[in-house]
Amino acid sequence: MTVDANKPPMARGEFPDFSLSAGGGSMAVALAAFFQDPDNDVVDLTFTTRLSDPAVATAEVVVDEEGHAAIVLTGTAVGTTELTIVATDPGDLSAEQSATLTTDGEGATPFPGITVADNTLRILGNTIVGVCTPTLRNVTTQVGFIFTLNASLWQRRSDSASAWTGVEGTTRTDGTACSHTTTVAGEYRLVFNLTVQVDEHHTPITGNYRSENTFTVVDTVSGNRAPVLDPSHTRALTLGSGGGPIAFVAGRFLTDPDGDALTFALTNSDPTSLSAVLAIDSLGHATIALRGLAEGSSMVTVTATDPSGLGTDWTIDVTVADSGYTPFPLFFVANGVIVVGGSQVGVCLPPIVNLPIPDGSVLTVHASKWQWRSDSTAEWSDVPGSEKTNGQICPYATTDAGDYRLVYEMSLLYEPHVPDIRGWYRSPNHFTVSGS
Repeated sequence: MTVDANKPPMARGEFPDFSLSAGGGSMAVALAAFFQDPDNDVVDLTFTTRLSDPAVATAEVVVDEEGHAAIVLTGTAVGTTELTIVATDPGDLSAEQSATLTTDGEGATPFPGITVADNTLRILGNTIVGVCTPTLRNVTTQVGFIFTLNASLWQRRSDSASAWTGVEGTTRTDGTACSHTTTVAGEYRLVFNLTVQVDEHHTPITGNYRSENTFTVVDTVSGNRAPVLDPSHTRALTLGSGGGPIAFVAGRFLTDPDGDALTFALTNSDPTSLSAVLAIDSLGHATIALRGLAEGSSMVTVTATDPSGLGTDWTIDVTVADSGYTPFPLFFVANGVIVVGGSQVGVCLPPIVNLPIPDGSVLTVHASKWQWRSDSTAEWSDVPGSEKTNGQICPYATTDAGDYRLVYEMSLLYEPHVPDIRGWYRSPNHFTVSGS
């Protein structure tokens, strides 16, 4: 009888360096992402740590009841220390990863993936311009990381030698965070209290964190300035005739550098093919809703004007296709999988209710189904048995020749003070199964 020899575990990728803060929140990392075992003993690996200067930070290995291991890193004193993580298999063979931990005295740990700019907040790939995020509670990221935002506050200092102080009126305790713009010279950062989990298996950790970076206002500019159009604005858009509408909150893309309130106006070059509605809520927030009526094209112009009469235009080139469904860039498809956020999912997603998405809106799915056609000249028709009415989005696998796409009915809430919009949408792409 031949017995296979035990093979040692191996490092996978490179464990990142971390910036920590004495008194700030801890950083937790799942260790399975950084080690692999040729004998499939990953769950059976035991982990230990070494620090070149244990006064600077702590590195605690925690293991849940299912054997999933994570490391919790906490800054304790200003300085730098070298971390070594050792993974050992049941046969006492091991592998190592190393990283540098740097601890400062700010009292709030820099949180990877949260960055700021003037009037802009970026959270884990989502960009918020000129407004606040939806409530962020038990949000699961694409890699399984779970976080809840408990409170947030903007801080300012006049220069690098000065202490940070809170910006009056920016405290949020409702689970949201807002972008910030100002003409007051100084350096600005966002600080926040988070509850974080590596995944659903591990105990949550609560602490104080800060944005990875800061932004600086160099000087107060004298004289009135015209409204500014954010570079990320939509330039072209495709809708489906009779399909769901697409909406934009105008203040997320058109802002005033002087902090003045703006008024908005809208023109639509072809109202026969496109419905374009500008709605102003009780707080003065402007929402633009665009809905395809008939095959054709139209140019929509949104004009923002400040109290002194200076204005800036935002133009959107809209194409309306004769499809009945509006393409929406969230759920992409391939045979047997749904692709969402760059990750492939081969099972039905849980019912989607009040899901925050990258543009700052919140969506709820009401129904979904698959459609197919024999080739590009044929009409789309429903795939029997594929309809879901419980809010789920499910993949579809087939060996039958043809083109396949996902269609779904959903509602979108773009602004809390404006009614949501609802309609039918489709995956931006389709997949093709070739004949044998």
